[in-house]
Amino acid sequence: MHEIRLDRFKNGTKSIVTMSFDDGQPNDKRLIELFDKYGIKGTFHLISGRELLPSETYKGHEVSCHTVNHTYMNMITPEMQYREWRDNRIALEKYCGYRVQGGSYPYGIFNDEIIAAAKLAGIVYSRTTKNTDWFSFPDNFMMWHPTCHFKNAAELADSFVKRCDVAWSHMLFYIWGHSYELGTEKDWSNMEELCSKIGNIDSVWYATNIEIYEYMTALKQLRFFADNSKVYNPTDLDLWIDVDGKCIEVPKQKEISL
Repeated sequence: MHEIRLDRFKNGTKSIVTMSFDDGQPNDKRLIELFDKYGIKGTFHLISGRELLPSETYKGHEVSCHTVNHTYMNMITPEMQYREWRDNRIALEKYCGYRVQGGSYPYGIFNDEIIAAAKLAGIVYSRTTKNTDWFSFPDNFMMWHPTCHFKNAAELADSFVKRCDVAWSHMLFYIWGHSYELGTEKDWSNMEELCSKIGNIDSVWYATNIEIYEYMTALKQLRFFADNSKVYNPTDLDLWIDVDGKCIEVPKQKEISL
């Protein structure tokens, strides 16, 4: 019987880099120019109750929820929590023209009640500010803990790059922050150094948060024969898996022999 591992991502990669920035700040535009230069994808969690940059700024990246008013969600009722998420989604979907289903928690505050309100409003993942300080994958996408803040990413970036082409590596480097924290040219220089170090690596998948969520969710929907001789992919995404140490593509809505 084949040994199957669900540790391959788009185009057979085993490592992922994603960036996540909150609040929707003027510096987002310059930051996105850096990301584009180094092939990095960002998710930008926006507050719809505040003035937003032109939506074209975020082309090629993801717009995601950060509530309408960036309030302390633990200080309002469950109904109000729900409206903060729902109305944020409605406004952002009109703003960007596509379905918005992700989020991050204002001030990093979350609990069961806040999570339930987000899910009821159609949020499928939400980022916390609780750093793992490692390249781990989420056990629960509604409590998606990032690797680190961008100001603490330099040393971890060195470790990530060293491990990228190691056969057993299976890594998600998730960096978060606020673009207003890039307040000096030294800050921008450090950010560019970080992007140049972890960007444009052939063996890495550069993805938005929602792309990661959708891909990993799709992987769990693969349907294998009892003896692992065949697999059917019922999803609308091409997927990749490891079969006896070999990377195999499983095309969308196809059944293949292994």
